[in-house]
Amino acid sequence: MRTVNALFVGIDDYLGKPLRGCVNDVTQAESWLRGQPGLAPRVLSLHDARATRARVVEGIGTHLGRSGPGDTALLWFSGHGSARDTDDPRAATGRSESLVCHDSLREGGQPLLRDTELGALLDRIARGGAHVVAVLDCCHAGGATREDAVPGARTRGVAWQPWWGTEASGGAGGGGAW
Repeated sequence: MRTVNALFVGIDDYLGKPLRGCVNDVTQAESWLRGQPGLAPRVLSLHDARATRARVVEGIGTHLGRSGPGDTALLWFSGHGSARDTDDPRAATGRSESLVCHDSLREGGQPLLRDTELGALLDRIARGGAHVVAVLDCCHAGGATREDAVPGARTRGVAWQPWWGTEASGGAGGGGAW
């Protein structure tokens, strides 16, 4: 049996910016995965208030991090994303894109999970020989959403909050490659 370590993060319950369907989406994806023949899924699910920044980072590092050669590490995030312009040379798109965890919208709350930190976490798992799959069901996911891509199109997202910091300040306790 092939081993799949999966982390399903679904957040509907955001302070002042609720969503609908994110928890349902990851619950359905988890159910589908568990029903696949020939797989031995090891699943960690973080929904709403359980999907704090610390728990998401821990889930990636510890739960997905136990994936070894030939295993699959699956991260599925369904929730808000955010982005802002940046001069950071690591941002090929000229935008810093981030995942918004449950505790990121509370004023003074935890910082976002920035693309540079997420990439470093997933790269570490891949270097161990695992196949890494990331499904990012959110606005500004990996540069896939562009506000100017279609004239007149509207995108959803969360405006950058002052407590998330900037490139110059190193972020608000970003604790990663920012």
